Amino acid sequence: MSKLHKEIPINDIKFDSKNPRIKYVNPWAEGSDEQMQTQAIPSLLKDPSESSKYSYGSLKASIKAASTIVNPIWVKKVDNDLVCIEGNTRLCIYKELYEDPNEDSEMWEKIPAILYENLSSEEEHKLKLTAHVVGTREWTPYSRACYVNELLEGTFSWDQIVDIVGGRRNQLANLAQAQAD
Repeated sequence: MSKLHKEIPINDIKFDSKNPRIKYVNPWAEGSDEQMQTQAIPSLLKDPSESSKYSYGSLKASIKAASTIVNPIWVKKVDNDLVCIEGNTRLCIYKELYEDPNEDSEMWEKIPAILYENLSSEEEHKLKLTAHVVGTREWTPYSRACYVNELLEGTFSWDQIVDIVGGRRNQLANLAQAQAD
C-alpha cells in the first residue's frame, strides 16, 4: 500500500456505495446503476434522523467557516476510478458548496485527500475500523471549556467560534461558564 497527500478534483471522486454508514440503509446498493447511486448517496448522508452529536448542517457550517476540512478524506484507486473510503460526508459537502451559485466554486473544486494505491481489502477495513469504531479521542469538557475561554481572550469572538464549530453556541457557552465558575 502506498499513500499520497494531495488535493483531488471533487468530480473525479466517487462516493463509496459500500460505506458502512449508508450500506445497510441504501435500498439501491447492489446492482443499481451508477447514476442512481450518485443521486441516492448524498441524500442518505444528509439524513436528519441520524443520531449523532454532529449534524450534517453543523459540519457544513464548520467547513464553510474554515474554508477547508481539517482531516483529509481517504480515497482509494480502483482500476481507473477514485473511490472515497472515508469522508463521504465531507466530499458531499464540498460538492454541494461547489454547485452553490452563491459560493466561489473554485474554492471547493478540489478537496484535501490521502490517496491510497494498492490498498488491500484487509488494509481498507483496518482504516475504517480505526476511523469509526475507535475514532478520534475527544477532549474532556473541561479542556474544551478552557480552550474556548482562552480563544475568547483576544483571538476570536463568540460569533467566530460558533461559525467555526458549526453553531453550538449554547453548549460552548455553558462549558465556558462552568470552567470560569
